[in-house]
Formats: sequence, structure tokens, C-alpha cells
Amino acid sequence: MVKGNKRGLSLIILVFIILTITTLIVIAYGFLITYEMRGGGIELNEQKALYIAETGIERAMEYLEDDTDWSNNDGTAVISENFGDGSYIIDLSGGTKTVIVVDSEATVDSGPRQVKRKVRQKIRRLPEAFNFALFWEGTGTANVQSGSVVVNGGDVFTKGTVSSTGPGSIDVTDGGTPATTNGGFVYTTNSWTAGGTYTEGTKPDAEPAYPILDTTFYDNEIAMAEAQVIGDLSWAGGSRALNGTTYVNGDIEITGTAVTGSGALVATGKINITGSASIVPGSGKFIRLISKTDVTIEASTTATGTVIYARSESEIDNANLTGSFISVDKVKITNGSIVTGYIYTDTSDIRDNATINGSLVTNRFVNNEISALGKTITINYDFSYLEEAAPGLGLDIDGDASEEGGIIKVPGTWQQI
Repeated sequence: MVKGNKRGLSLIILVFIILTITTLIVIAYGFLITYEMRGGGIELNEQKALYIAETGIERAMEYLEDDTDWSNNDGTAVISENFGDGSYIIDLSGGTKTVIVVDSEATVDSGPRQVKRKVRQKIRRLPEAFNFALFWEGTGTANVQSGSVVVNGGDVFTKGTVSSTGPGSIDVTDGGTPATTNGGFVYTTNSWTAGGTYTEGTKPDAEPAYPILDTTFYDNEIAMAEAQVIGDLSWAGGSRALNGTTYVNGDIEITGTAVTGSGALVATGKINITGSASIVPGSGKFIRLISKTDVTIEASTTATGTVIYARSESEIDNANLTGSFISVDKVKITNGSIVTGYIYTDTSDIRDNATINGSLVTNRFVNNEISALGKTITINYDFSYLEEAAPGLGLDIDGDASEEGGIIKVPGTWQQI
């Protein structure tokens, strides 16, 4: 009898142990499921937060589209709005008139714990044509003469026909700087038969147009110069510090002079800068050269932070310039000149080892030719070269953003912070 009781007690203990282990397994499994669900919920909320932060960037672009001055944002630097399961805060305080860095921070409170994600995007304003390394509006033919044209890191858009003669070629590659720059596509509404390497892209549904230049700002400045006493301005050697605008009812000749400071030189006649002269504005400043007729920059002259406007023609010969270049009728770049920035003109004459770091927007080419003449014409496309707009293209008469200037995200500048 005692032996039977012992066997029964052992069985009870065994059952108890089995139940205990089973309970512990169920509890552990429950904890595991809860942990996995919690982890999955956190991961889902992280994705939600990133999406909401991106939505904040899109909302910022809608706001900036109507903003006339990104440097003050009409007194509004921060916008906070609810969206979906969370909210975003966008910071618009880091901008100039035409370039801004937007921060968007999203918060999702639902789920196991609060999740935040923050992204940053640079945005700039310029007409759509400047999204291309080379934009050619003309409907005629451009023939690449002997030599080569190399377009790096950007695309080409044309409504005309591009061909080549003999050894002439045009290469459109994606080897831009920085490495995140994409390019190498040719978009044409006609035909492209030139020799060289390129990838034909699908013509966009909404074709970009040759930008319309608003000359009001320049016309007003030239009118001020016409009101001055007739006489030329000549600087030779030494240095000159600009402080404001100098109006000249005549020609301006600068030979070997180092021009600094900030402001403008406005002439009713020609502006000629030669003899290894230099134009270097102060930090964060610019110098404008405005001519009612022609601007010529030559003979190893260098310039940075410059806005050049010629109502007629401009010629850049053996010079190294950085800035914005508007030559209403014609621009000629030759003799190994390097131009960094954007060029807007009706007629282009680009030849023999000229280099453009930025974008060329033109209506046509002289004699329907791109004349490499046995040498190499290079266009290196990089958004960082196009950050500031000039009056008439992206900016209006008051220097505020104009409605003509579209806004885009600068490729390669998105980051999660």
C-alpha cells in the first residue's frame, strides 16, 4: 500500500513538473511573440517616420514655390503639420534668395515607443533648361567639326539635328563630379547622327523651353548710366575696391587691375577687361558687369563671383571666370578659356579647347557649327556650379525669386541626419 502511494505521488510530481515546464514555455513564447511584435512595430514606425519626413520636404517645395525670397521666408522659418500617424516639422531658415537647405523631422507616436526621423535636402531655383549640361532650342542643324565635344555628368536636350563631319564627335557621359551626378542621356525631338558615345533618352512629355529673359533690371541700370555725363572710365594696374555701383556713359577699360569689394560697373558702351586683370569680390559678395553693348574679357584675366550681362555680345578669350553669364545676342568662348557657372545666350560660338563647368543654354550655334577645330570642347555639369541665379533668370528686378524660375531638388544632396 505504501509502495502504491509512493508511485502515485511520483506521478503527481511528474505531472506537476510537466505542467510547470509547459507553462514556462508558453510564457516564454508569449514574451517572444510580444518582443517580435514590438520590434516589428518599431521597424514599421521607423519606415512611417521616414516617409512622413519626405512628405515634409514635398510640402516645403510647395511653400517655396510661392515664396519670393528664400533668405527670409516671409518671416516663417519653421512649419509644423500633422500627417497620417505622425507629424513633421520643416525648417526653412538656411537659405539665400535662390538656394536653400531644408530639414524635415518627422515624429510617430503610435506603437511601442516614439520614433523620430530627420532628412535634409538642398533645393534651388532656376529655369528647367539649366537642368541640362547643354540645352539647344534651335530647330536647325548643329554640325560638330573636326575635334571632339565631351559632355560629362549631364544630359543634352535639343530640338534640332546634331551631326558630325569627318573625325568630329560628341560624347555624352555620366562621368560627372561629384560621383552622384547622373547623366549621359541625349533627348532630341529631331535626329542625332553625330559620332561619339551617348545614350538616347525618351523625349520628355513636357518639353523644356528656352527661358524668357526679363531684362528690366539691366535696362534700368543702363538707363541710370545714360543719365550720367558722357565719358569713358579707364583703370590700368594697381587695385580698385568697389563699394556700390559705378555708372559710366561710355566705355570701361580695365587693364591689369585687381578689382575687389562688391557692387557693379555699368556702361552704355563696351566693357573690356584685359592684361591679367582680376575680379575678386569680398566673401559672400558679387560684382556685376553690365554693358549696353559688348563685354570682352581676355589675356589671362580671372574673375570669381561675377554676373556678366551684355545686351549685344560677349567674348571670353584665354580667361578663367566663375559666375553667371548672360549675353543676349551672342557669346564667344575660345582659346582655352574656362567658364564656371551658367551661360545664357541666343547664339553660341564655342571653340578650341574651351571648358564650361556648368550649363550652356542657347538658341543656336554660329554657322550651325560646334567648332572644336581639331581640339576638345568640354562641358562638365555639376549643380554646385549653378547655385545662384542672376536677375532676369530666376530673380526679378528687386533681386527676389521670380515666377519664371522653377524649383528642383539638387541631385546628390539628400541625406538622413
